[in-house]
Amino acid sequence: MLRKAKDCIGFSVVAIDGFIGTLSDIYFDDSEWAVRYFVVEVSSGSDIIKTLISPLSVGKIDWEKKTLPVSITKKRISASPQQSQIDLPISRQYEIALRRYYEWPVYWGQSEFLDTPAVKKQPSPPRIPGDEDAAEINESEPQLSDEDSYEKDEDEEEDGPMLSIGREPDDEEIIDLEFSTAEQEGVYSAALRSFNEILGYHIESNQGEAGVLDDLILDDDEWVCRYLSINFGFDSKDKKVLLTLHWIADIDWGMSRIHITLSQFDLQNSPPYNSAAAVSREYEKELFDYYDKLK
Repeated sequence: MLRKAKDCIGFSVVAIDGFIGTLSDIYFDDSEWAVRYFVVEVSSGSDIIKTLISPLSVGKIDWEKKTLPVSITKKRISASPQQSQIDLPISRQYEIALRRYYEWPVYWGQSEFLDTPAVKKQPSPPRIPGDEDAAEINESEPQLSDEDSYEKDEDEEEDGPMLSIGREPDDEEIIDLEFSTAEQEGVYSAALRSFNEILGYHIESNQGEAGVLDDLILDDDEWVCRYLSINFGFDSKDKKVLLTLHWIADIDWGMSRIHITLSQFDLQNSPPYNSAAAVSREYEKELFDYYDKLK
């Protein structure tokens, strides 16, 4: 279902065995517009510690109770790799440490030095009781070790093989580098962006400024962004529209501006968006029909 990202902020994050903390931000990939991490503020004595949770560990959000369940225990989260700060940019080494600790699949591709290659782990053939020949064949087949890892194919069904991520390497130099915080040794992820940061960015059409980014509309099944919510009300009343991502030309992160290929007139005449209501299929069809005429 389509949801406003702004509505998620402040939700209670609940582990298998109880409350963890509060959702304070959402980190997304600016190339694929996919949610990569939920930023959770965890109370630790008098301090507030931020930790990252992948959508892969998130269950179905309870929008009425405003809770985000995660399939991890509080103890496991408290023992997870930590850095002094996780504000962007965060290092790829830290992401690798988290990925291996929680056994999350890789989302950023493979690195010959910093990561182990992904290989499909084939399930063993079923063993039929009493069939000794089948048992011998099963035992004689080469078995993959725990060091083999697996990355799910896009077309693979949900009930496919289990995910198995490689163990930490024995090479102490690699281990030291992965957990290093030295600026000269760190490799930083430039693709990750903060939802809190991008809010309020100016929308620049091919005719000039056309409004501000008001929200991101997320698919809470796949955790990807489907639309930008743009507010171009210049008076006391808000006037909002949804923009599909293919109209984005580029984003100037330094100047906080999103450049689009639509004219200001075309944007303002798109079907109005009622942010108080859910995005319906009928509204989406109307929206796509309108944008299709502008191509």
